[in-house]
Amino acid sequence: EFSLPNCRQLHKNLQVSWEVFGPQITLQLSGQVEKNDYMSFGISGSETSSQMIGADVVVAYIDDIRGYSVDYNITSLAPVI
Repeated sequence: EFSLPNCRQLHKNLQVSWEVFGPQITLQLSGQVEKNDYMSFGISGSETSSQMIGADVVVAYIDDIRGYSVDYNITSLAPVI
């Protein structure tokens, strides 16, 4: 198991860990998710408040035995359908 020195429990089934080394930040998401679910984490689009627009977000999921992570930059808001 890979362990980073800083950790926050974001939800009962999701935690984020990180380490800063010079200009590099290493992030680790850990969670319990059901099949066909995903977990995500992002950095605010603002340096002074929580903001979705401009946020840098990663969405992680497992497809059978392989894990994937996809990086997104949030450019607009959309209603939930």
